[in-house]
Parts: sequence; structure tokens; C-alpha cells
Amino acid sequence: MGFMSNLRNLSRKRPVLGIVLTLVIGLGLIASYVFWALPPGNSLRVSQKNSELESQVEAWQKAAQEQIKQREVEVKELEKQTQENPQDAGLWLKLGDSRYALGSLYLLTGSDPAKAETAFKGALESYKKVQELNPQEKGIYLRLAKTAVFLGDNNLAETNYRQAVAADPKDNSARMSYAMFLAWVKSDYQGAIRLWQEILNNNPDQETADHVREMIKQAQEMAQKTSGEKTPAP
Repeated sequence: MGFMSNLRNLSRKRPVLGIVLTLVIGLGLIASYVFWALPPGNSLRVSQKNSELESQVEAWQKAAQEQIKQREVEVKELEKQTQENPQDAGLWLKLGDSRYALGSLYLLTGSDPAKAETAFKGALESYKKVQELNPQEKGIYLRLAKTAVFLGDNNLAETNYRQAVAADPKDNSARMSYAMFLAWVKSDYQGAIRLWQEILNNNPDQETADHVREMIKQAQEMAQKTSGEKTPAP
């Protein structure tokens, strides 16, 4: 549970940052721009962004508590259905997604890390069952990768990230999540930059492109700090 432990430590030190990081890697949002790309030397703007994030997090937590109740009921019902129809890949996929969402919600609220780990382990088992029953299921590699990240199994995560990227040359979502994993979990800034550049090559919308370019810039700066070598611009 290495990544989850690190995430909880981060959340205790910087609650907003920890929760947003959960959202970025766990839920696939591009909100990473908020803390990857804060303009340097503009403390007022940074303070404003932090204040806005604090308000958003408070609202998220309230909504998340309601979602937790709904997801717990949903998971129990789907578990019953998969027992009755164990060869139905579609049901296993729904169960995996519900378990994954429940684990993310537990982390989002910080309410029960042990339950979060159990939910992610269940999600991983469900996704593996889907892979067994329907190896061609679209998006299964990305689901397995993101779940493995939360469970601290970086080898399993990277294996599935690579397969997700290879399965669809135009899948910017897989590349974005893989890049976040490389940058934050493995400190592989060069690898992250390569994936972000591939996203740019896929001609995303302007807002996404701007965010990706800013993340590349930040990753280049981090790479220079850690290696002392200048990273070539894409």
C-alpha cells in the first residue's frame, strides 16, 4: 500500500494537494494544472487558487459522503449479481468500476483508508476477471493500471499502462494518466515529457494543449533540479 501511504502523508501535510492528487491519478482529471502550473512569483494568485481549492474540497467532501452510501449499496447488489452470473464480463466490469469509485471516495474524504484499500483490491480482482472473460474489453488495461497504483504495485501498474498506450495510439486519457504516474510516482520526468508530447501530437483541444505544455515545462524544471542536466525542449 505504498502509494496510498504516501498519499495519506501528503494529505496530512497539504490536505488540498493530497486530495487533488487523488483526483488526478485516480479519477483521470487534468486538475493537476492547478499545482503543476501555478505561476511563479505571484503569491496573491497562488493564495487565491488555494482558497478556491479549499472551498471546492469542502463541497466535494459533503457530496462524497452521499456518494459513499450509494456506492456501498451498489457494490453489494453487483456482488450478488456476479455470484448469480459469474461468466458475465459486463457485470464484473460494473462491479470493478463501482469498487474503484468507492475506494476513491474513501480516500477523497479520508474517512477510512483500510476500507479504501479493500475496495481497490476488490476492484483489481474484478478487472482481472473481466480480462479473463473478455481480453478485448476496451479500457481494461488503464483500469488495471490505475488500480495497481493505489495498491502500490508499480510493476503491475506500468505493465498495464504500457499496454493501454499500445492498444490505442490516440488514447490521450491513458497517456495522461501514465505520464502522471511516471512524474509523481517514479520521478521519471523524461518519460512523462515523452508521453505529454505524444498527447500534443494527437492535436488535443486548446485548453488541454496549454495545460500539457505547462506540465512539460514544470517537468523539465524538475528534471534539471534532480539531474543537473538541461532537458531538451520538445
